[in-house]
Amino acid sequence: TLNTPDAGNVPGARQYTASWKSGGKLYLFGGRVVTSAGSGNNNDLWSYDLATGNWTWLKGSNVIMHTGVYGTIDVPDAANKPGGRYGSARWESGGKLYLFGGEGYTNLTTGYLSDLWEYDPATTNWKWLKGSNTPNEAGTYGTINTPAVANTPSARLFSTTWQVAGKLYLFGGQTLTGFHNDLWMYDIATRNWTWLKGSNSINQAGTYGTLNTPNTGNTPGARQDGLGWVAGGKLYLFGGLSTTGNNNDLWMFDPASGNWTWIKGSNAVNQTGTYGTVTVPNAANTPGARRLSANWEYNGKLYLFGGAGYAASGTGSLNDLWAYDIAAGEWAWIKGSNAANQVSTYGTLNTPAVTNIPGARQQSAYWQSNGKLYLLGGFGYDASISGSLNDLWVYDTGTGNWAWVKGSNTRNAIGSYGIVNVPEAANNPGARYNAVSWAIGYKAYFFGGRGYGVNADNNNYRGDLWSYSIPIPVPSITSFTPSSGAAGTLVTITGTSLDDPTTITIGGTPAIIVSNNGTQLVAMVMSGAVTGAISVTTANGTATSSGNFTLTTTNAPNTLVGSKFTRTSVGFSEQFGNAIALSADGKTAVIASPGHNSSQGGVTVFVKSGNTWTQQGNILAETGWRTQGNSVAISADGNTIISGANQTDNNVGTAFIYVRSNGIWTLQQKVSPSTWIDNFGVYFGASAALSADGNS
Repeated sequence: TLNTPDAGNVPGARQYTASWKSGGKLYLFGGRVVTSAGSGNNNDLWSYDLATGNWTWLKGSNVIMHTGVYGTIDVPDAANKPGGRYGSARWESGGKLYLFGGEGYTNLTTGYLSDLWEYDPATTNWKWLKGSNTPNEAGTYGTINTPAVANTPSARLFSTTWQVAGKLYLFGGQTLTGFHNDLWMYDIATRNWTWLKGSNSINQAGTYGTLNTPNTGNTPGARQDGLGWVAGGKLYLFGGLSTTGNNNDLWMFDPASGNWTWIKGSNAVNQTGTYGTVTVPNAANTPGARRLSANWEYNGKLYLFGGAGYAASGTGSLNDLWAYDIAAGEWAWIKGSNAANQVSTYGTLNTPAVTNIPGARQQSAYWQSNGKLYLLGGFGYDASISGSLNDLWVYDTGTGNWAWVKGSNTRNAIGSYGIVNVPEAANNPGARYNAVSWAIGYKAYFFGGRGYGVNADNNNYRGDLWSYSIPIPVPSITSFTPSSGAAGTLVTITGTSLDDPTTITIGGTPAIIVSNNGTQLVAMVMSGAVTGAISVTTANGTATSSGNFTLTTTNAPNTLVGSKFTRTSVGFSEQFGNAIALSADGKTAVIASPGHNSSQGGVTVFVKSGNTWTQQGNILAETGWRTQGNSVAISADGNTIISGANQTDNNVGTAFIYVRSNGIWTLQQKVSPSTWIDNFGVYFGASAALSADGNS
């Protein structure tokens, strides 16, 4: 039954499925399926609740090849639903799910799609945001770098996507007659598409310019299946398939400057790799051209494994592991072979070794956790021959070794299912490729794909959901800095397995966590602390520093430090200073002006260097609102701001969330109450507070 969770519910078998994770739930939409009734596409939306262990059929049809119900653009409705499709682009932002394009059904017929949809789990409704409800539509490009209500990308599938600070990015993809190289950005706050870069024609060659030199004219060539990473607020793109072959160029797009930079690889297709020496980075190194690889980002490095393409000589499936160091600007070949179609070296189960290496493969499932890269199945080579695989591997970025940890060392293995919801060492999914995967905390989840169930003669689409419990490592602390300070000091703690701490104490007093990436944790010393050790406790143990943090005292200043704050271009009755917030390190201040621009309001950010404060950028103000800045709050690291505007919409009120990346502030989201008793006098946003990490 629709919207009714039940232990007996299960999605049908499929591949090329759209997937998301949000709010403790896993989501699936659509995908490609073959049934006794024939082949087609699904349009059913499902959620899996990690707490209850039940699937819920949320939206869409229980038959294949179903058309969409579009309703009115930008108006949510219980009847709305995208048509059946596969190969769509998808994003998650602010707890909402976004879906674009693919190949499938509109409200009338089938083809390539250009519609953008938003699903809100809070209301359980789809909303058609942009694009056409007819297939194979050309895009409406408008003017480059100029957002407009009418703008929309053309119909396509297998694009590369990124999400940064409330903005959804889309590059390239396959159309009815070729490939695109256009880069688009959808701004959730303004609800408009902007054509940022590339051509409005298909099958265009790249404009490479000069290596490592950004330029407004630079753009990658047209392609599909490019690998994408986000690191440091920048978008990275590698490889993919174009009309004439595979690519091995690495590109970086900087949203702040709006420019592409060609940073590695060739400006020609079908190039072999330059491997150099194993584990030794070199400016000349580059992977060969390829697609359908696994990729991860961890600790300032971009990793890729295998795929289909070019080795040092020859073509086929690949098993080379590469890391690109963003700071150094160099690739390093760190594991695997420089030849194609190589078999696996399994070694001993659960035993890492220098000689271990997964066989060449493509279309694997992959995820990462705590500095370890996981690779599951795909289509490729076991110890002797090619086929579908179900072997699970883990690469430890600390030791530099692979370990075979689960599954079979022979191809086309059937599944060992055991009992539903009962973990067992002997359990394994059947061999498969094109599955979807999620990682949440110390569990990974794996659904569907094309491969084997319990019968060796049944290589078909799958609809089984599996979970894998990732071993929880014991935390450690190797160093911290500074070694002394007063209450309010930010301490950077370096170590391993610092993810998801339950408690952290500095000098015997619980501290506030400002940021944490698993190997580096920043925390604030709180009032009540004394000279003493630092401890971090996770679900798997407690790490204690070998040395003490020395608490010092700071006398309150009785003189003015620096000069008073003044904002450029202050108008009459701006009420500058009505609300003020300061980051934990005391280096970023946000000051409200609810009277700015005839009481539309706004907030201004100041940053401190030494004893000097300077305004950072222009006033952050949105048009069409009332008294923005009557309340304000800032995250501990100073990179997220929330600002209330409680007199908007007849005093119903709203709030604005801004984020900072590389010194640039952008609006991430506008939030308003979803329900209220009446439509007058709610004053939502009259006060505001923000967690230390800025996530709630």
